[in-house]
Amino acid sequence: MIVVSGMRFAIFRLPRLIAECAGGMGDNVSWSRVSRSVLQLLFARCPIPRPPEQEPRRWHSGSSPAIRSCDQNARKLQRFLGIVLGVWIGIVSPSAASATDDLADRWIPGFSVRVGARIIPVDAATVSSDRGDFEGESNRVFGTVGGGLQLLTPVVADHPLAPRILFRVAASTFFDQEDRVVNEGASGALEIPFIDNNNDGIPDAEPAIATITGQGSATGVKTEVPSVRAAIGLDFEFEVAGRQLHIKPSVEWLYERERVGTILGLAEAIGGDPDVCPCRTATAFGENTEDFHSLGPGIEVEFATGRISSFMVSVFAQANGYYLFDRKVNVGAVGEWSDASGTVTVLSGYERARWDYRLGAGVRFNWMPE
Repeated sequence: MIVVSGMRFAIFRLPRLIAECAGGMGDNVSWSRVSRSVLQLLFARCPIPRPPEQEPRRWHSGSSPAIRSCDQNARKLQRFLGIVLGVWIGIVSPSAASATDDLADRWIPGFSVRVGARIIPVDAATVSSDRGDFEGESNRVFGTVGGGLQLLTPVVADHPLAPRILFRVAASTFFDQEDRVVNEGASGALEIPFIDNNNDGIPDAEPAIATITGQGSATGVKTEVPSVRAAIGLDFEFEVAGRQLHIKPSVEWLYERERVGTILGLAEAIGGDPDVCPCRTATAFGENTEDFHSLGPGIEVEFATGRISSFMVSVFAQANGYYLFDRKVNVGAVGEWSDASGTVTVLSGYERARWDYRLGAGVRFNWMPE
């Protein structure tokens, strides 16, 4: 709204205001009178005295309508210019401090601590065994905490945004438990109930197959620590409300290791009744650890908050997307029946989505001695 109003003012009203203070709209308006009129509007002095060689015009103590009109027009223009300059200088203008020679020629190292969230969409997860074939898909989301180092080069181009090249390395650990991306039943350690109603230590009846705990099959995933990142990008500096704001687009490489596990718990009757023991049981468990490499764009917004000794302290927020190269893991396991009558097998598959994401925020300490 301010921009549209300002354009309409500049196109339709500004020439008329200048002409009014210059004394008319006719062809006899000279450039000297127009220039004086501009100065009148800018400094709210209507009219400007004529040059010394001309006889000064004597004004009465009472203001004429022309003078009042010029004063009003000057105030309008001053308000308009104040809004424009306020928006341009106070809000979005590049930082003047960044252009100074002592900062432009510096290398600026820094270190940071951050917390965040890791978002890993899963395209497919499967588990197959004697219990059947099962599949699922989900999003893995877990918290992260870590730290990093950053180095900014001197300003690389003579530009109002004072661009610098940035280099960054970082590492994170996770608040991540194993995610059962596929979970059929309640797979785990098998335990057969002991039915002893009179507490004499002798079983009174055979348990039902359904009451045996630990039966089921699953695929579990856990991200191993640490993850490691390296980035290269650009740093652009602005000034917002009197403080430095940095916009940092980058390209980042991410390395992670994920442990994928498969598990099977199985019980089967060997007597005449298929639902009641006596029975045999089998457990199978296996795991595989896979390296994942990904590359993608990132953006960081950093806002300077103050100084501690030789460090400029700032807060920042980051967002990254990663394109994954290798994204499939398979793992299998074999287990024996408790009566040694044979073996059982279980096979799990895990496939991550092509893109995953990371969000974070933290505090950075940049070494900038005064």
